Amino acid sequence: MIEIRTHTALHVLKGAVRKVLGAKWTASTYVKENHGRLTVQFNRKPTDEEMKKLKKMYQY
Repeated sequence: MIEIRTHTALHVLKGAVRKVLGAKWTASTYVKENHGRLTVQFNRKPTDEEMKKLKKMYQY
């Protein structure tokens, strides 16, 4: 059950990244129990404002 929650959380984060940074990115994911990783490759470093938007979208 914990692994499913982690998997779902990564989908939510991936959607937020796509919405804020746009379609020009690739990512890989890794899930094991309650740990997960989303790796994003982008053509530049996200701005502070973009990071704030991501955090706001991801938190509930």
